[in-house]
Amino acid sequence: MQRIRMAVIGVGALGQHHARILSQQPDVELVAVADANAAQGTRVAARCGCRFVPDWTALTDRVDAVVIAVPTSLHAAIACRFLASGVATLVEKPLAGSVSEAERIVAAAREHGVPLQVGHIERFNPAAEVLGRLADPRHVLVRRCSPFPFRCLDVSVVADVMIHDLDLLLTLTGQWPNTVSATGLAFTGEQLDVAHAHLEFPGGLKADVLASRVDDRPTRTWELWTAGGRWRIDFQQRRVESWCPTAVLAGDRPLARIAANRTPDELRVLRDRFVGTY
Repeated sequence: MQRIRMAVIGVGALGQHHARILSQQPDVELVAVADANAAQGTRVAARCGCRFVPDWTALTDRVDAVVIAVPTSLHAAIACRFLASGVATLVEKPLAGSVSEAERIVAAAREHGVPLQVGHIERFNPAAEVLGRLADPRHVLVRRCSPFPFRCLDVSVVADVMIHDLDLLLTLTGQWPNTVSATGLAFTGEQLDVAHAHLEFPGGLKADVLASRVDDRPTRTWELWTAGGRWRIDFQQRRVESWCPTAVLAGDRPLARIAANRTPDELRVLRDRFVGTY
């Protein structure tokens, strides 16, 4: 079996886990990791049994595929360079810091006919599987909060945190919203740390989404109402509950629990989908 030669660019909070998982896969040869922090890069390389290189440009012609997990402001320059070299590229979310940079990356992938994937890991959460079974969603309350992460501070909480739920909403509806209104607050710098958005979709769904990276505890939940009742999706606990009001009137059990704690490693599933495109 010919193994896929891969590298990870940026091995900080999330990139080190990409490297760990890739180093354990029999169909992957983790050639090297690269990071601006030589000490961190050397430690991760030693744990993963691969080389550390201080300059990622040395890898553009030495790998078949790459994972990019650097600060968002660097995504476009690095991704476009690898795509131009014919290297399949997985970019951690958000894809880029601006629409124009994202369009550059997508255009490069199309021009060179190279697979491009974005690390929307929540798509692979077992609790998200229920979204494909929901008929006629009407209203959803979303809360995604966490303590201050001390990372991803070059983008707002919308691009860092809320983006997971925006991606899932677009997947659920298959539509762009008709209207969006939003507000936010910045506590730690120039970028927003808390944001609330109200979205209305052509199919009738109304969504209220709250995201915070300065909360006192982690929360990742959806409360979603359809014509048949309420669904509570806990992405952190990987648990789904459905509540049927008419079952109460009929004397039946109104509450059902689904997908309790049956949890693959979402990052591993993301990696499998990416490698499968090569």
